[in-house]
Amino acid sequence: MAPNNKSNESLMFLFICLLSVKDNAVDFNQVAAATNLKIPAARMRYSRLKKQLEPELVDGKFDLTKGTVEASDPVEAAASAAPDESTAAATAAATAASPAKKKRGGKRKKTVADEDDA
Repeated sequence: MAPNNKSNESLMFLFICLLSVKDNAVDFNQVAAATNLKIPAARMRYSRLKKQLEPELVDGKFDLTKGTVEASDPVEAAASAAPDESTAAATAAATAASPAKKKRGGKRKKTVADEDDA
């Protein structure tokens, strides 16, 4: 099966960021030039990718031997990871505790005041 194109783009972007590190910081001017993006867009793409991948780290480490997704697709592996039990329990509790919302809507009846305004 062919790898996901979006994952390849993210992996290549991350590699360009890695190549553009100067003084322990990513040089987004260089990243933007290499990726044909504007500087704020490069920063935002990096921050979104970082936000997506960080939950997979445990104490700054990631075990590559226990992944179920192919090793050639790290972004897909991060996206398909199952939530832990505490997150699932909190979601279930929040769903059960919230009452059903009353539906509103429909057409409003015209009154004499509405006709005078029109």
